[in-house]
Amino acid sequence: MKNLLMSFSCLLALMLCASDVTAQGGRGGHGKQGRNVQSSQSVGRGPQHGGPGGQNSGAVVSNVGGLNLLKMWEEEKLARDVYLYLLDIWGVKIFSNISSSEQQHMDAVASLLTKYGIPQNVDGSNRGAYSFEEIRQLYVGLTQQGSLSEREAYLVGKGIEELDIDDLKARLNTAQPDAQEVFSRLLDASYRHLSAFNSKL
Repeated sequence: MKNLLMSFSCLLALMLCASDVTAQGGRGGHGKQGRNVQSSQSVGRGPQHGGPGGQNSGAVVSNVGGLNLLKMWEEEKLARDVYLYLLDIWGVKIFSNISSSEQQHMDAVASLLTKYGIPQNVDGSNRGAYSFEEIRQLYVGLTQQGSLSEREAYLVGKGIEELDIDDLKARLNTAQPDAQEVFSRLLDASYRHLSAFNSKL
């Protein structure tokens, strides 16, 4: 367990130091910068800086508050995928309920992607598949931690939701009205999810 936590912390430290990439045809920015929730680091999302889709996608992302909506969609997918994985291991209803809610979050962000003409690069039904390597690595780390015990699984969920709340609050300040509406719904749901995980802990 100690080795797992150390390797996960090293991965997150590298992500925090990653260089920004512009929106012109590359994968950019910091992804969901995770934490080992047991060691009080953060499972969360960092600044959003561009991503796949070229100049047009970058301009569109700027129009909704400088957010990389594609990365945001993949981060919502990460939460859903992690909860589905933990459901398979522990068979606890909370992961079934919240993974269904995360699917709704994905669909809500996907509606913005469609509106602004930003293509999705991965199949949403393909669990563990992401176009951003840092998100794929987080999936590996979070599922490994959540596999250690049922309590660790709840701690993973708690950490994801706490940082989702922080990020969504920040995004509300810069988003366009249509995106604000979506983010407000996601924020309300994240508070409910956090309360559910806290009740398990």
